[in-house]
Amino acid sequence: MLVGGTTVIYFTEPEVRGGEQLLKSFFKSMTSMTTVGLNTTDTGSLSLPILLAVTFLMYVGASPSGTAGGMKITTLTAMLAILK
Repeated sequence: MLVGGTTVIYFTEPEVRGGEQLLKSFFKSMTSMTTVGLNTTDTGSLSLPILLAVTFLMYVGASPSGTAGGMKITTLTAMLAILK
């Protein structure tokens, strides 16, 4: 999910353009997943699709061993396995 979130933000969000575009995209994706709350870009200026992607990353959260909020990646995987 971290690689996917970084890729989506890197290629679709003009707000994170600049010299450190890949690092900004990675940081935005990582902080969303771990519910850290740090910003390198103004969240209010992000486009709606990126806000939805960031919200999804926040909702799912991180790995079960972490202290991040959200339902955890293993719960999402189990839900997707049941749907198949």
